[in-house]
Amino acid sequence: MPRALCFFLLASAAAQTAAASDTTAPVIEHTPVTSAPEHQAFRIEARVADPSGVFDPPAVYLRNSGGRDFIPLRMDPVSNKAELFSAEVPASLVTTSLEYYIEAYDLLGNGPAQSGNPNHPHFIAVEKPVAPKKINPPAVVHVAITSAVRGHSVPLEAKFASDSGISHAAVMFRHVGAADYSALPMMDDGNGRYLAELPAALITGDFEYYVEVYDSTGAFPGRSGAASAPYRVAVESEAVVGRLPPTGQDTGVSLPAHPRVRPFRPFLGEAAAWTMLATGVGLTIFASGEALGGYRASDAYHAQLDHEGVNNRDMLGLANAYAKRSEVFAGIAAGCYILGGVLLGVVESAHDKELARLEAQEARGARP
Repeated sequence: MPRALCFFLLASAAAQTAAASDTTAPVIEHTPVTSAPEHQAFRIEARVADPSGVFDPPAVYLRNSGGRDFIPLRMDPVSNKAELFSAEVPASLVTTSLEYYIEAYDLLGNGPAQSGNPNHPHFIAVEKPVAPKKINPPAVVHVAITSAVRGHSVPLEAKFASDSGISHAAVMFRHVGAADYSALPMMDDGNGRYLAELPAALITGDFEYYVEVYDSTGAFPGRSGAASAPYRVAVESEAVVGRLPPTGQDTGVSLPAHPRVRPFRPFLGEAAAWTMLATGVGLTIFASGEALGGYRASDAYHAQLDHEGVNNRDMLGLANAYAKRSEVFAGIAAGCYILGGVLLGVVESAHDKELARLEAQEARGARP
């Protein structure tokens, strides 16, 4: 008898002996799927092994959670991976939570082997997609400047508001006609204001700038102005004060005779009145600046609320703070106007009397 035939018969006998002794169901190794994204297909895999071989592909039995009937899904062998089977759950079935179990038989009819069962199936939570969190750029409050003096440094100030904190801020600067901007960092003064100063050496002609700030995510910058629409600043020459020629030098210009000027006599009451009025003017300017800051902060708040649906409480608080300071400055200014006006009215008559007395002394030739 040929040797190859002998080996074949011996192998067949061994296989028949092994098959005759196999009375157990296949072994299923499976890690249950516990979650899946809504409307997205996914796969269920299991390793199924049996000495006699697996009868036909195993199956996944699937239903909606709490449903009545299971539907079978064929598990196909995974190429190049022995004993591994896989079934795809189509996206059209992934609409609500699911339940499933796996079932398999061997070639001798032993089984079914199961992972899960109809009474206690595996549960899959179907998760709805989470909308990405909307990221809002930092809000910027900045009062733009429109003029500067040649050879003098230019201070700039801005306030920022962001839910995730401020990473870095800068003034983007260029001379009119230049193509590129240069960045000048803005530093926090510890009171919520960010400051920068354009050096005097750069203030040689008209320039353009805008303010740019990033939050801690670095995703989107907040800006006041923009690279395509910057603030433009007109640079003016400093006024030149003329000087008189040295004594005795002939200037060639005849100067008219000056009338005799009465010596200055300070009148403290009138001086105090005008000082109060000047203080009122200054406080009015401060109040106007704070009111403008409040208006811009309020405008930024309502823009985010109306167009983006974001209730930026930091920006609302900033607007209220500007408004309160504006009210305080305006109130003090009004008091200065009232006091200055009253004081000026009271002392005006006394001033007139003093001037009349001095003029009478001069008329008599008396020394004032």
